[in-house]
Amino acid sequence: MKAKINRFAIFFFISVLMISCASEENEPDSTDNFILELNIKTPNLLLSGDIDNQTALITKRLPESNDLENLDVELKISEEATITPDPKTIKDYSSPVSFAVTSESGTEKIYQVKLEHMDTYRSRSCSEANAWKWFGGDDRINVPDILPYDRNIGTGQAIVVDKNLVPYTFGIHLSDGFRYSENNQRYYSSVTLKLIIKDPKLNVLATTTTEVSGGFDGGFVPFDLQKLNLYLEAGKTYVFYWYLVDGEKLGIDSGSSGNTNNGSGFCFNTGYSGQSKISANTTLEDVKNASVWNPHPWHFNIELEGKE
Repeated sequence: MKAKINRFAIFFFISVLMISCASEENEPDSTDNFILELNIKTPNLLLSGDIDNQTALITKRLPESNDLENLDVELKISEEATITPDPKTIKDYSSPVSFAVTSESGTEKIYQVKLEHMDTYRSRSCSEANAWKWFGGDDRINVPDILPYDRNIGTGQAIVVDKNLVPYTFGIHLSDGFRYSENNQRYYSSVTLKLIIKDPKLNVLATTTTEVSGGFDGGFVPFDLQKLNLYLEAGKTYVFYWYLVDGEKLGIDSGSSGNTNNGSGFCFNTGYSGQSKISANTTLEDVKNASVWNPHPWHFNIELEGKE
């Protein structure tokens, strides 16, 4: 009885194997001949090419810091397809490069890869102001619920660009020079402002500082972003926060200029306001702390310059 069962099991296994092999032999060769992904590895970024399978054109604009004659490019193609020339052998994309993708069935599709530098200058300015928010420290003595030389008020603004951008300069607008509110006296020494940039995943992307001279009397204050090697992707939300360094101890303030009107586009994304207190052991560095930074109904005046 046992021998009969074993012979039956062997017969069943062989039958299934033969059917499977026959099925594979009858399956037609794949006609897929697509480039599915093109990824460019740079020292600071991993960029993906924009693929149009109808025109067989792949494009991408790269920051000017990248050498188009020496790029690390990886391509992913359809399963069972082949590609020539081998992408691993191509480093020079200073002029368009063509690749032939051949499907398992033998159908060929020619793709052209066109990589260029982001060399188009772009400037945006949001300068319409009808409101001014407290910015900096506070030296006032007899104010309910406020201790002198305890709090520091910062400002933030969400940034959404319509095209990928390498930012060079970010500017914030202050209504006037710094002063003591208790006696309205001007503060004529230089101060430091800090900028913190948060990426779309809510992580701190970069930080930098800028100096404001003692003679500053209001206007736009620029932050140099070139050394940060930033790359802002179109349609994604970045948040820029800025505040007066040591504002609590200095006890001086100015005003963040803003617009209370409703609108759409670059100048009408979400504003933010932050408050830290020495007495509460909080800091404006903590941009993830909801008790420190919160959305604000105004749209703050900013400038952004760079290349697309």
